[in-house]
Amino acid sequence: MFIPALKTRTFYDWFTPLDGCHRCGYPYVREPGYWLVPVWIIGFGNSTACGAVAALIAHYCFNLDLIWVTIVGSATTGIVAFLFARHAKALFLALDLYFDPED
Repeated sequence: MFIPALKTRTFYDWFTPLDGCHRCGYPYVREPGYWLVPVWIIGFGNSTACGAVAALIAHYCFNLDLIWVTIVGSATTGIVAFLFARHAKALFLALDLYFDPED
């Protein structure tokens, strides 16, 4: 069975935007300000929701003090925002191309 060689990924690759789709060659170049929506609405909304859920779980399931609930919620928000930034852009671009396809 043939297994294709995987491209080795570095830490730098997680935080740099891609130039285009590696399958079809569609370029990801957009006008200035285009990426503000995914970063602020999708990324910030997702990370805030995850932080709020983590804080609620810490409070109701583990009965932690308010300071620990705040630390758990803030840490979760920061980690999810850090890891989801690139994926929020890809999700927004996919939604944009789905609802407004180019010729």
